[in-house]
Amino acid sequence: MRWSNRFSEYLFYLFFASLIFSNTLAQGFALIIILFWIYKWISKRKFVESSLDFPVIIYLFIRSISCFTSVDILLSLKELQTGIFFSLIYFAITNFHDDKNKDVLLIRYITIIIYAGAIASVYGVTRVIVYNFAEKAQCTAGGITRFAEYTMIVFCLSFALADNRRIFPKKYIAFLVLGITTVGLIFAQERAQWLGIIPVIIIVGLKRKRWLFVYITTLIGVCIAFLQNIRDRFMTLTQPFSHTSGRFTIWEGARSLITRNPFLGFGPRTYSVVSPFLKDRGSWHSDYLQVYMESGIFGFASYIYLSIMLFKHCITIFRNRYWRDIGCAFFFALVAMYVASFFSGHTQEPIINPLFFSIIGFVSILSGRENEKKKKA
Repeated sequence: MRWSNRFSEYLFYLFFASLIFSNTLAQGFALIIILFWIYKWISKRKFVESSLDFPVIIYLFIRSISCFTSVDILLSLKELQTGIFFSLIYFAITNFHDDKNKDVLLIRYITIIIYAGAIASVYGVTRVIVYNFAEKAQCTAGGITRFAEYTMIVFCLSFALADNRRIFPKKYIAFLVLGITTVGLIFAQERAQWLGIIPVIIIVGLKRKRWLFVYITTLIGVCIAFLQNIRDRFMTLTQPFSHTSGRFTIWEGARSLITRNPFLGFGPRTYSVVSPFLKDRGSWHSDYLQVYMESGIFGFASYIYLSIMLFKHCITIFRNRYWRDIGCAFFFALVAMYVASFFSGHTQEPIINPLFFSIIGFVSILSGRENEKKKKA
């Protein structure tokens, strides 16, 4: 039993360390983790219940059903094999970490995610400088939006946990990590992710970490003032409806289809099949619209239910003084993801989707502990 816990622990280290650098490696480690969990579940007949199991199961169940009611079943089954399957990382996290050491492991996992993001930002920023700002920042796993989404999450975690000495042993390390992730996010030039970090900067920065607020806003201001392409990109935020990258056209197409297949939608990954406009764009460019169009009212309702419960449990964690900064970090990382999801999304991203469900697993473990304490009291 002890060897299996240690084996799964190191697999998680490798999974979180590789997530932003190689989609193939990350999926390979996730595959082993999930299959190992399924094997233990069947052989031991033991399933560790966690506080967010029900909303996660409901959401994944309806998503799975919509694959078989899809207008193109073969196309939608690809989501069942990838996105939905790798979402099972949630159950692996909540089931493998029921021992006394799970608090330490949770901190280690968050630390790995943060430092991996910082290293990826170094690569992204270096790439932009080498190419004389002719390219945007991205990671070795590919994709500017993918890099920006991950970096946004890492920024929010780092900002809220800057004073946590278990993650940042020295204050200057937090200073460096936040600096490089800020520049990486700016150089990615993804406006949705820029909007995502505003809540944590304003609310946490002004209320609890004013030195960080001054530091980050100064850094952003310097980049805008001295870099023409960044300044031009930033200025498009003053006229958001004039720079939508075709989103209004895509959303107009969705409006013409919104009353068709309202209960279970058209099926995952069917955008290019059912969209009347801009079929080469690959998605509906909004997570909320994406979930509705793919899985209908039932899928959208399950997604909203999962989201509400997730934020509710983050608040539960926040009320514990020992885990307050962790609860705050999860809360604002999720706020950033949901803000950015109005214009992009994480439900189909091969890197962000398993990270999203990993965070749900972390929240579920910690909130479950708080609920147990209340019952004992």
